[in-house]
Amino acid sequence: FELVSAADLSMTKEDSPDRVVTGATLTYTVTVSNTGSQDASNVVVTDNLPAEVTFVSCLSTGGGVCAGSGNNRTVTFATLAAGASATITLATTVQCSVVDNTTITNTASVTTDTPESDSTNNSSTTTTTASNPAPTITCPANVTQSNDPDQCGAVVNYTTPVATDNCPGAPVLCSPASGSFFPVGTTTVNCTATPSPTFRKPRYT
Repeated sequence: FELVSAADLSMTKEDSPDRVVTGATLTYTVTVSNTGSQDASNVVVTDNLPAEVTFVSCLSTGGGVCAGSGNNRTVTFATLAAGASATITLATTVQCSVVDNTTITNTASVTTDTPESDSTNNSSTTTTTASNPAPTITCPANVTQSNDPDQCGAVVNYTTPVATDNCPGAPVLCSPASGSFFPVGTTTVNCTATPSPTFRKPRYT
């Protein structure tokens, strides 16, 4: 049996940006094309997004209908004409718990009810490297506190340093804590900014 006329779907997949900071948007762009001589019917693109991201939105050209739940997404085309192509854009957010330098891998595939001349090009994979930098601390100015003559120190209150992180909610813990009794002399306060959630190495200052 020889196919005189057949569809031929192919797919390319790109990600942006690469490298991506956790907590930021990672966009996947999928292009599906029909290079065959016959229209392809009931074309379904399946993209099960990786666990490191959270699905945000789906857009498609060419009349594609976005569907699915959670990270398991599909886009369906009633027909993809011979020589035509369509572009699917999937926006996701990289989870803050992803460890620095993690490789995020995503594969999309396409099927059709129409016989194809070549089905080996019906999927495409892209990889993205995640960046999860440690938080930084902005320290307030030094504090000078007078003590009573009959005391060997004093209670010192100071402003807690501010932590800046790509994901919000990084707590700062200092030792000795503000409101502690400090002996006479110079005491260094050590503060730790802990990422939220705490999956990265903290930075000390």
